[in-house]
Amino acid sequence: MDKLEYIVIVFLVMGVYKLVVPLVKGMLGEFLVRCRLLVLPFDKYKVLNDIMLKTKRGTTQIDHIVVSIYGIFVIETKNYKGKIIGTGNRQEWIKSVHGARYYFKNPVLQNKGHVRAVVKNLGIKDEFIIPIVVFSNECRLNVKTNSIVIRLDKLVSTIKGVRTPCFTKEQVRSLVRQLKALNQRGYIAKIKHIQYVREKEKKRKSKYMTKY
Repeated sequence: MDKLEYIVIVFLVMGVYKLVVPLVKGMLGEFLVRCRLLVLPFDKYKVLNDIMLKTKRGTTQIDHIVVSIYGIFVIETKNYKGKIIGTGNRQEWIKSVHGARYYFKNPVLQNKGHVRAVVKNLGIKDEFIIPIVVFSNECRLNVKTNSIVIRLDKLVSTIKGVRTPCFTKEQVRSLVRQLKALNQRGYIAKIKHIQYVREKEKKRKSKYMTKY
């Protein structure tokens, strides 16, 4: 193997690593949340995972939706470590790990998009939706927002803490049936969603860089 081939292989491995590691971390985070949601009483809370709904311009993927007589919990998962710094309206938050800072999309704003999709698809009022952003237990939160942003160990107690009924049991069953029917499944739907997200992210970054 000559030097050029070695360099090419190293760059390929690094590229694959950068693509695969975040994906695996994300899947692990979602799996841990799924496990935690299993603690909820099945007769009162209906848990749906990895739901993709149509939006005005494309699709949006929601990590977890919990439907209950107390409302619909729309949950965005972030499996991050380190210190999380952010405020409600900033486009990007900061993840600080060992002195290094990394920027990521504001998950509160991201979850607002999910809420809009649920409201639009189900034809219900947004007052019946409880958005939650949940981080791993391995992070420290330094966040200023009126939205619910918690670590995984507080997820179940936060959901159970909402005790004002707004749906009947029959309405809950109907909402679950609707969400399952509206869920965009299949390989082609996934590919189209990935393409849409990539294009959307390019436009967002371009707009953000232009402002600063």
